[in-house]
Amino acid sequence: MAAPTRSQALSPPRVRWRPTLSNAGLAGLFALFVVANGASLLEQPRLSIGLLIVFQATIVGLAIVRRDARSSDQSLAAFAAGWAGTVLPLFLRPTASGSDLLIGQSLQVAGLVLQLVAVLSLGRSFGVVAADRGIKTGGAYRFVRHPIYAAYLLADIGFVVSHPTLGNVAAISAAAATQVIRIWFEERHLAGNPDYQEFCQARRWRLVPGVW
Repeated sequence: MAAPTRSQALSPPRVRWRPTLSNAGLAGLFALFVVANGASLLEQPRLSIGLLIVFQATIVGLAIVRRDARSSDQSLAAFAAGWAGTVLPLFLRPTASGSDLLIGQSLQVAGLVLQLVAVLSLGRSFGVVAADRGIKTGGAYRFVRHPIYAAYLLADIGFVVSHPTLGNVAAISAAAATQVIRIWFEERHLAGNPDYQEFCQARRWRLVPGVW
């Protein structure tokens, strides 16, 4: 193999603009969530909001340093499912007559703690749209295949328990359906990876152990 020329050795590394812009956009979006929830926390301090801010701030950091995808699902449907699953919970709204019931807050806090544990388990492989950034099997991934989505749903259920409006029920129902579709796209995309095939054999359950 020929040695690199002096000009090649001194040339700066090429910037991959597409993943760079994607990471910056994702980090920027969650940074806005952090700011909005920070204002809410100052107005009405609650443990659930504080944990949500920690989770979203973690996503900001991971979005900046996450690995480039080895491959990704380029279809519009997969893109829509990924982002819909991320955005739909934002339609949940507190009600003036609602209250932070103990059971509701407990479910929210448990879900938010699990979200944080799961996303830290995923680390630099975090993403929104179906892609292969490496297969994670440790941490929260020792129990189910998609612990982050399971934690999302648990926290959302806790919110709806405290604020049971038709709009909130519709939002969480749509979010749950979207997460199932999201899982289907992700597992279809990763099906050809032998490491993921082995992972699926070891982790039978996708969201809830003993159920699905």
